[in-house]
Amino acid sequence: MSININLPECESRENRLGSITGYTGTLKDLTERGCSGCLKNRDRCLNTSGQCAHFDAIDQLSVIDDAVVIDHAPAGCSTGHIMWNSFYRKISPMVGRKPKNVIVISSNMNESDTVFGATEKLKETIRFAYKRHNPKVIFITGSCTSGIIAEDIPSVVDEMKEELNIPISYSSCEGIRSKMWSSGFDAAQHAVVKALVKPPKEKRNTVNFIVFWPTIEAFLVPTLDAIGLKPLFLSGFANVEDHAHASESVATVGQCGVLTSYYGGALQEMYGVPFLQEHFPYGVDGFESWYRDLAKLVGKEAEAEAFIEAERAKYLPKLNEIRAKLKGKKAMIALGPGMAFEVVKILRDLGMEVVHTVGFHYDPKYDNNDGKLSPIVTYARESEDLDVTIADSQQHEVYKLLKKYKPDALFSRAHGSNLWAAKLGVVSIEYAGATHSLYSYAGLVEIGLRIIDELENRNFVKLINKKFVSPFAKSFEESPTFAYFEEERR
Repeated sequence: MSININLPECESRENRLGSITGYTGTLKDLTERGCSGCLKNRDRCLNTSGQCAHFDAIDQLSVIDDAVVIDHAPAGCSTGHIMWNSFYRKISPMVGRKPKNVIVISSNMNESDTVFGATEKLKETIRFAYKRHNPKVIFITGSCTSGIIAEDIPSVVDEMKEELNIPISYSSCEGIRSKMWSSGFDAAQHAVVKALVKPPKEKRNTVNFIVFWPTIEAFLVPTLDAIGLKPLFLSGFANVEDHAHASESVATVGQCGVLTSYYGGALQEMYGVPFLQEHFPYGVDGFESWYRDLAKLVGKEAEAEAFIEAERAKYLPKLNEIRAKLKGKKAMIALGPGMAFEVVKILRDLGMEVVHTVGFHYDPKYDNNDGKLSPIVTYARESEDLDVTIADSQQHEVYKLLKKYKPDALFSRAHGSNLWAAKLGVVSIEYAGATHSLYSYAGLVEIGLRIIDELENRNFVKLINKKFVSPFAKSFEESPTFAYFEEERR
């Protein structure tokens, strides 16, 4: 077993999957090296930005209904979740929920605690949280501070579970454990599976869908209904009962391999729930392959083909019009790897030329496979090659790549790449704005129309570019794009 829920913590992506944050080359070379086990990480001597696994773990745990997160950390480590709380409140009415606040309580470790330890303070914080909020589950998150002084959080968890008689689970998401913020997703899911998932009592006609927010319901419900299935969202707003029944679903799918890998892999290993990971429902080929794989599990192939034909008839004429307008337009991508290469498929489906893709890290394989089932590997094997960079949101490289490739549009989401695009006069498109989140034919049409609208209204970025003055020294501007790879500076 590659996933052991009985352990107090999960392995980092670097150790478990061989993941990297440093590479430049081509998609085919990247995937071939990954599959053969000779992919080596290239370190940088300069890092200009990034994100912490600790942040992502708390994000994922705090949006579970009836849960309280206790962050065993200095108070400053918890302040970033004000932003996630705003997302939670904003999205609540979109999915029919009453806005409320996430509950994250800091144990407020101080200088004295780093010398003498703070396990007693942690116990008091747990008791306070239980008395005030009466949660159905409590998650304890570790931090760099608690990790450096080697706090015995698992022992505290065992003691407090017995005292309070509710599920309490530890998420080992210390930022120093991994260079990849996505390791925080794994740490959160390790804690969730350990505390909440129950052995199956019966099989249900549900499909686990792992996603940040259940805003894709309008797409997913009719799509699954056509083959007799219903979605079980393991996402923000999922409750304790939802996670308890995850082992009874017919399959696990999700938004992307990065977010889905650990939970999907655990359900497959522990309870035999098939984890569909070779295809994700983006673009024409991606959606149709994903849908057929799902329908085959439940013997609904004929119904799936009928649904596909109906969708083609409805959307392909409009898609062809969009393709004609976007043909020859150049695009660059800077996204997390679970979506970056899916967006390559989407943009090529729309007739655009993808000149370069930046993935914020790269997993040579997902949990429970040998690398051959990864959608990135599948796509690389079957498609035209592509220039690729793997970088954990290094904006100095994105800036140089934008200047080198001069795309018409940059596709990004968070982490600041879109700001540099605007300064250089490049249209910036955040994929998350599409109502259907890029899924299937409807998503393709929606994002295609949005791209056309953005490209035809460039005045904003033109004005920004006109006033932009480079803040960088001449030596930096004249240096190679990847000058800060360590081996380049020896």
